[in-house]
Amino acid sequence: MKYLSLFPILTICLLLGQGCTNSAPSPTDHESVTRGPAFNGSCNAREIMGFCYNYLDDDWTREDTVSDCWEDVGVVEDEVCTMEDAIATCFYTLPEPTNKNVTYVFYRDMTLEQAEMSCPEGGTFRELPQE
Repeated sequence: MKYLSLFPILTICLLLGQGCTNSAPSPTDHESVTRGPAFNGSCNAREIMGFCYNYLDDDWTREDTVSDCWEDVGVVEDEVCTMEDAIATCFYTLPEPTNKNVTYVFYRDMTLEQAEMSCPEGGTFRELPQE
């Protein structure tokens, strides 16, 4: 299960048995995109999948994050996803009954086109300025 898909977010949404949409308002600054209203850990899947994602709501329990962040794909961390070498972000809200917010951070390990295609329909994709 190390290589789930070329489109990791879509794969995750499908494996959860539900589509992913963005029903929450889009954050307007980088800090809110990466930290969100209530940061509850991250799943670092950069080494295998080329991205990391932050759990952004109070209702993400440690058990939820460990269950969501597959052991063979990512590592649950207490720090926000690093923005070093980040090329884009994608903010979205899982559909009802979950309604939990997640922000993906995509890195140079993937192309900008791959990152944009990995942001689920309805998600808010943002390309980050590159130096």
